[in-house]
Amino acid sequence: GNQMAVLLVNCSLYFFIVGCWAVLYIYTPQLYDPQVRGLGTAIASLTGKVGAIIAPPIMGAFWDSNDAVKEYVIALPIAVFGSAVIFTIILAIKTHKESETNTF
Repeated sequence: GNQMAVLLVNCSLYFFIVGCWAVLYIYTPQLYDPQVRGLGTAIASLTGKVGAIIAPPIMGAFWDSNDAVKEYVIALPIAVFGSAVIFTIILAIKTHKESETNTF
């Protein structure tokens, strides 16, 4: 029941996190110069790794609290990653339009 829902949410979030990394590696060369690109990608990678280290204990502490907090803890990552998807789509459309107008 409840454990299966948590497992499905975690699996779907991981799926979208991997998708975000794919987008990062695709769009970074188009948007940034090589000097800045490596540093930006490294900072994004570092942030993800630090989050992966500190998230489990924080989630465990929240998960042991009441039911209202559990619903918030499940909904917050979905909202954050959903917003990231919308932002990425907007960025993709903007980049595509700019590439059509910039002919070399």
